[in-house]
Amino acid sequence: MPLVLVGCSLGTVGLLLRRCRSSALLLPLAFGELVLASALHPFPLLDLRTSTWLAVLAVVLTGLGLAQVCERAAVGRCGVAAVLAALGGGVFAVANAGHVRDHPIPDEDVRAQARYVQLHQQPGDVVIVDLTASFGYGYYRGTNPLPIIDSGAVSATGFLVRYDDPAVVAMHARDRAAPAEALQEAARRLGPHGRVFVVRSHLSPPEAAGWQQALAGCEVTTLRVGIEPLLILQGAP
Repeated sequence: MPLVLVGCSLGTVGLLLRRCRSSALLLPLAFGELVLASALHPFPLLDLRTSTWLAVLAVVLTGLGLAQVCERAAVGRCGVAAVLAALGGGVFAVANAGHVRDHPIPDEDVRAQARYVQLHQQPGDVVIVDLTASFGYGYYRGTNPLPIIDSGAVSATGFLVRYDDPAVVAMHARDRAAPAEALQEAARRLGPHGRVFVVRSHLSPPEAAGWQQALAGCEVTTLRVGIEPLLILQGAP
């Protein structure tokens, strides 16, 4: 992080020296705006899903800063500039070599789960959709736009999905108690001989522990319909 701040500062100075004032002010103003938005709760600062563009901008500015240093050093000393450029590129390559194929957000596929449920759901069945899967599930189930409610908390979207369909239980929390509460609600809505489909994605550690505890002793079938497994409970949980 200190190196990134130094690089961004050099890049900003370089843009100012080239009289690119608007571009030079972009990162400080954007970051300040995000900090303010985060303090007021409409934006999750540095969330993986919403702040990737900021990281890319910081890398670009760092590269501009390095180019500015090399340009200054190149006056009468081309060899020094070449060494600095190679050193900067080498440090960046070594620091990121182990992350070239990494991605902090795991592969997810709510669409496959939503389509399977859409094809196999019968009258009396209930679908539980966890909070992070509810947005994609609402999109891929192919119905009209869904009503939304204010979550009242910082999240990547700032809202929650609500379904008017009584056969769908949408979870609005990711804590350890949320799975058990969702299963209880599904049991109340379940029809005779009905099944419970559980659509999950991007589970938090407390939520995953809650599911393990809540499903203990239940008759659960796990289907690999895509990257993420779909759970089917036979009868009331």
